[in-house]
Amino acid sequence: DNIDVTKITPINIVVGAVDYSNQINKSVKLEAGWKSSFTWFNNNVGVSYFESGKWNSDPDLTNDYSLAENIQAAYSSLSYNISEKISIIGGLRYEYLNSVLDSKTEKGIVDLHYGELFPSFFFTGKPNKNHTFNVSVNRRIDRPTFNELAPFILFVTPETCLSGNENLLPATSMVYKPEYQLRKYLFSFTYTQTKNAIARVQPSSGSDPTKQYFISRNFDRAETLQGMFAFPLVLTKWWSTQNNFSVIYRGTATNYDGIDVDIKNRSFRVNMINSFKLSKLVTAEISGFYQSSSANGIAVSKPLGRVDIGLQKKFKNENSRLNLNLRLRLYHQHKCRR
Repeated sequence: DNIDVTKITPINIVVGAVDYSNQINKSVKLEAGWKSSFTWFNNNVGVSYFESGKWNSDPDLTNDYSLAENIQAAYSSLSYNISEKISIIGGLRYEYLNSVLDSKTEKGIVDLHYGELFPSFFFTGKPNKNHTFNVSVNRRIDRPTFNELAPFILFVTPETCLSGNENLLPATSMVYKPEYQLRKYLFSFTYTQTKNAIARVQPSSGSDPTKQYFISRNFDRAETLQGMFAFPLVLTKWWSTQNNFSVIYRGTATNYDGIDVDIKNRSFRVNMINSFKLSKLVTAEISGFYQSSSANGIAVSKPLGRVDIGLQKKFKNENSRLNLNLRLRLYHQHKCRR
């Protein structure tokens, strides 16, 4: 099949910010500020098929869109060193969003006007040089990228394509994270609750039943529990390692095209860096990671991993060096469950 796809999307962004900082005394510091961002673009998308000796436009996939968006944010934080061993930081940010998306054929495809508060709190305690405690609680926002919002068409096959989703909403999360460090050993636990979680590359049905679309879309709610343990090891005078182990639980629930979906997934990830000092002038490094099967929306990624091998030789004059690098990948595949 002959398919002609065009996309013209000039994006204009203007950002301005004012910041204020005041060290009230040796223990207390106040910071505040205001940030404004203005974005506007036109997104002209066209899809045509060559049929019967001429190009015919696809009305379902061809249109001209315009987006105007501005975000106003006011924020402040107060840092207080209670003692040499204990400090706290409290912050609050208020954001107001105006976002309007129109097309030549439809007005008000997106018409958002709302304000949100984002509080944050951080506590650090260090009773001695060997022990450090950190606790943080904060509310965050994950905005969709303009590439995800701006409608586009990328054909994988004549019947399968990737597309933008103009109805994608920002995701908001509450994040709770206690952390403990014993010398060079780090233990942390993170619990995240998310509303309108953004899942990338999800299957969706359009008006044409012969085509399959993959888009980013919102899930009603999601929660994530993650435990992490990071530590270094010095095995010999010439061999040292840095290691990171994570165990992750994800739960996602939404109504997906009329079907109630509740997905639970457990996974783990291992990262390792091995450094070797073979001589005064020759060093080597072997690093890599392994990620077990994990969920992304209704899609499940098979296990994946990578190994990087590097070798470096310095010359005696110290002004030149030779590097050799090799990367080995285990590519992952997705499978979808509906």
